[in-house]
Amino acid sequence: MIILLFVVLWENIKTDNFTIFYPSPSYKECALQEGAILEYYYPEITKFAHNTPERTVVFIEDIGGISNGFAMPLVNGIHLFSYIPYPQSEFGGMTSWWRVVGIHEFTHIANLTSVKGINLPFRYLLGKIFQPNSFLPRWIAESYAVYSESRQFPYEGRLNEGFLDAYMRVCAKEDRFPSLTDITYMPDIFPYYSIPYIWGGEMIKYRAEKYGDAFVSDWADNIAEVPPLFFLPAFELELTYWLSYSSGVNSSYMSLQRDLKKKFQDENFSQESRIIYSGNTSLAFLNYDEHYLYFLRHRIFDSGVYNTTDYDEIVRLNLENYHTKVMIRAPMLAPFPFRVRNGIIYYGRSDIRKGGNNISQMGFKIVNDIYAYNTHTGENKRIYSDDGTLKSFDIVDDGSMLIAKQSGWRGGSIERIKDGKSIPIFHSDKITPLDIVEDNGKIVSIMHNEDKGNSITISGGDKIKIEAPYAKNSLHLYGDTILFSSNRDGRWETYIWTDGRLIRITDLPFCSYPVMVNNKIYFIGLTSTGETVEETTMHFSKTIEKFKHLPASFLPPISGLRYTKTAGLDNFRHLLWDPVLRLPIPYFSFTNSSWNLFMLAFGMDASLSRKLLWSFNYSAGSGLTDYSINYFTSRLTPFYISLGFSKYKKYYKGFSYISYPLYNTTKDGLQGLYLSLDANQTKGPDTLIKQLNIYPTFRFGDYNKQFFITPLIKYNSSIMPNNIKLRRYYLFTDGNIDYPNFSMKFEGIGGYAENTSDSITLLPICGNVRRMKSGIKAGIELQYRLFSINNGLWFPSIYLNGLWFRTFGEMIYSQEWNKPVSTIGALLSLETSGFFYLHILPSIGISYRIDEGRAYLLWSIIGTINSKKISQKNIFHFPYRKDKKIFEISNYHIQSFP
Repeated sequence: MIILLFVVLWENIKTDNFTIFYPSPSYKECALQEGAILEYYYPEITKFAHNTPERTVVFIEDIGGISNGFAMPLVNGIHLFSYIPYPQSEFGGMTSWWRVVGIHEFTHIANLTSVKGINLPFRYLLGKIFQPNSFLPRWIAESYAVYSESRQFPYEGRLNEGFLDAYMRVCAKEDRFPSLTDITYMPDIFPYYSIPYIWGGEMIKYRAEKYGDAFVSDWADNIAEVPPLFFLPAFELELTYWLSYSSGVNSSYMSLQRDLKKKFQDENFSQESRIIYSGNTSLAFLNYDEHYLYFLRHRIFDSGVYNTTDYDEIVRLNLENYHTKVMIRAPMLAPFPFRVRNGIIYYGRSDIRKGGNNISQMGFKIVNDIYAYNTHTGENKRIYSDDGTLKSFDIVDDGSMLIAKQSGWRGGSIERIKDGKSIPIFHSDKITPLDIVEDNGKIVSIMHNEDKGNSITISGGDKIKIEAPYAKNSLHLYGDTILFSSNRDGRWETYIWTDGRLIRITDLPFCSYPVMVNNKIYFIGLTSTGETVEETTMHFSKTIEKFKHLPASFLPPISGLRYTKTAGLDNFRHLLWDPVLRLPIPYFSFTNSSWNLFMLAFGMDASLSRKLLWSFNYSAGSGLTDYSINYFTSRLTPFYISLGFSKYKKYYKGFSYISYPLYNTTKDGLQGLYLSLDANQTKGPDTLIKQLNIYPTFRFGDYNKQFFITPLIKYNSSIMPNNIKLRRYYLFTDGNIDYPNFSMKFEGIGGYAENTSDSITLLPICGNVRRMKSGIKAGIELQYRLFSINNGLWFPSIYLNGLWFRTFGEMIYSQEWNKPVSTIGALLSLETSGFFYLHILPSIGISYRIDEGRAYLLWSIIGTINSKKISQKNIFHFPYRKDKKIFEISNYHIQSFP
């Protein structure tokens, strides 16, 4: 087997306030452009945030066919992904992708790293972990970034884009608003992960309109100066909001709702529509073919206790009876339109491959291969293999396929693929095609220019001047007529281009992804609980003859940037000399009758590929007694390596761990194969213990199923008075099958040990430890949500998600016993969230030990980190594990990996 090692030789430049890393010489111009953008807006952003952060490290990464970026305030790091997004309504209007994403992410750094007043000594003592603004709900952090990205230009950013206003309009019209605790704890209801952006943006916009733009950052200032009240976080927010605005957060939100209802109560539109499908979820990419509508539906649901499942579906809607049928279901479909021609669905399905120019995703990238699914025969086959550059495609009547690609950080090409041959049509180093359609030899495309934004272009040189930063999507070509939706005038409506004229043909609250069928318009609409499919007649409401005057787009020039080459040591600041966490604990030891100092420190570099954890114990009487150091790196992508050394009393231990993903995919069946190896050696007086563990992990699954199988070999060699040498063999299996409000979880463990009679340890539910030479354990748990609560209190900050009924059974058996140990039982578990970032699960129930004929009362309290609020959702982690348990108090135990 050949093991591939992918190493990106990163280069970097250093500007006045930023160190920018880029993966290859072809990205140098991108680094210079992003440096020019960040330096140009640096004074305005820092003035807005009332904070001047220390040097920020920026990583420009190519993770293939997905758009995003994220900020890590703990290490002053920003990661920007180079894939320019398809113009979807929820994302935000933009002229320049690099400007919008750079402003947004650096605003996070400037806002979240603010530490002032009495908090400064704690920052210097405890490290970067102590940043009061970083402990707040996500909607507060996103509010500043959304406001910052939207205040530079009047038609750019989420606040100016149109979707946010449309969503506020339907909430006000229906008098259906989420509570402040809903916005804070983000239950899995529409608009899902957009909640912090939408409501955070709206609340800061309201604050700016009410108190003035100059005062919107005052709240963050007060939080930076007030010591965090970790166990009364809502009280802290109310107190600091009162200090800034003489009113509370909750009362201000109630006032916002009243003003929204007043603003929209008398608003009327000249056109009506009829809802023909409402699924309380997110929809996109409407198509029509053979008397059916097709659309993409993104499903997110709670399948178990604090377990969320999401996937994509292409749904067919019958226009005669409005029945729906799921045609395609996948973990993730491409972020651009699919096509339907003569009963065949052509769609992009996202997959994972090695070879990405990135660090944060361990050298993996997203590709969007094109498949053809025949709705008549059920045949599904791949017809195009992507390399992570595909932007859009179209299927032409003659059987050829048009492909639009992105080249590097900007630029792109269009080519025709016919009979297996590629025919170039368009290429540019500055313009990227985002969407493309063809009809009767006419090609229409959405072109993105970082200097000027988007425009719709017709082959042959004609250009529709829909000036940037107006977004538009869902291009459809009907002969000489182009149909699309756009947020021109700040509202998403349907437009056509015909006979050299641009005509608006709808006057609706929200109209996206339109298609034309028999003089009717079908489109994606919006309610407070989800997006809809709606029907209306064409309404020639406005001919656009003269465009609004827009301010000229401004992309800061590279020529004015001051920069130097650098060795990049800024990347290591928070790994080495200014770690993320310093935890000094002085204490008096009665053992050696002296004062001791225990120090624990943790550091990360800005690339997130290196971590360092070390500790020591220093005694005033004995000197340095115990110490340990652990180093973790994924720098040699996609290897993950951990090395460590420790001393405890008279024992010294060295240990290492290496893992490598041999295979990884989102396709059904075998989805992953990960090889792991760890070794350690312990030496002490008259003692030498060597241990080697080798274990591959196989992952199987599809859109709602995950199964893991891990065979493990443990080899021990000990030099002690009894001179033991032994080998142990284990087989671990676990998995889950997820459905809305219901899941099944499986677990199995088997073990065998040589040269010992009691080496395997298994813990039954409600019982003593069972030790044996060989044995197996199997268990199943069913979880069913009895009802959803989705309600809570703002003060104190507590949120109840739902009540779950969990029933389980387990069996442990060894041939050394007369009979197996078997248990059945049930629990009631209440999903509870608190303190903005914790899940706390109290459970109570009963179990029955079949082998003993005895019943037990069960109880437990388990705490996990609420990863949706404080971490980056990442599908690349290997192997995939969902829960981050931080404590468990219970009177029973569930066996897990050793």
